[in-house]
Amino acid sequence: VRSSTALVCTQHHTIFFPTIFTLLYVTVGFWSYNCSIFYNVMLSAMKAVNLALPFYGLSKGRIKTLVIVVSVLWAFLCITDVFYYAEEQMFLPSSFGCKEQWTILSDYDFIGNGIALRLFSRNLRLVVMKVMISVEYLIPCLVVLVCMVTQMVYIRKTLGSHEGKVQGEGSARHINITVFLVSSLYFVCNSAYGVFFLLELESRDLQGVEVLVKYTLPIMNAAVYPIILISRKRELRQRLLGTCELAGCLTAGEGYQAAR
Repeated sequence: VRSSTALVCTQHHTIFFPTIFTLLYVTVGFWSYNCSIFYNVMLSAMKAVNLALPFYGLSKGRIKTLVIVVSVLWAFLCITDVFYYAEEQMFLPSSFGCKEQWTILSDYDFIGNGIALRLFSRNLRLVVMKVMISVEYLIPCLVVLVCMVTQMVYIRKTLGSHEGKVQGEGSARHINITVFLVSSLYFVCNSAYGVFFLLELESRDLQGVEVLVKYTLPIMNAAVYPIILISRKRELRQRLLGTCELAGCLTAGEGYQAAR
């Protein structure tokens, strides 16, 4: 939706959008992104706990409650912050022009902007913004790294003790490389903008770098993650290639060679 809006504004500079349309897509976009980060962190933590404490049963009811509570909390924060931001920028007429659209697209980067502008003095705004961007970008990435190390240690211990030494070490190495690749990809792609903001690099003439860390890297994470999983797991490759064979994209012989 954001890309379509930007494209329309490029072609028609005088067009106006209903206010609720802009606030809605911004709110849904930030809510979806922050919830996806929380779900990734929670899954990493659950895998680490299951490996480190195999006899500790995680309560499904508590996990569902936590997911619902955090999702609702993020929805409340997103709605509040977007409307605060619009009010502080005096962006609440009946419709937005392209100028307001471009301002929101370029300057409204994370949840916390509106709350900082509305509730805190100028001296505290930057501190609040840095705290919020750390919560949204950096802390989840650090948690994923800790979970990665925990998983790799216990995978090596578990497979090394239950299988033959050579076979167990080979399996553990293969799984650990996969865990390292997906966790490192997540860390680099999702922490880059947080570091960029905390170092106050956005105040310099680095617009190209800002676009890279804000938009390109998160999209790259979503695109490369399944490629890593498919390339590292034979069962997933076989299932994908089987689907391609049914669709006529590959012959049976080509699918067999690729699956190997």
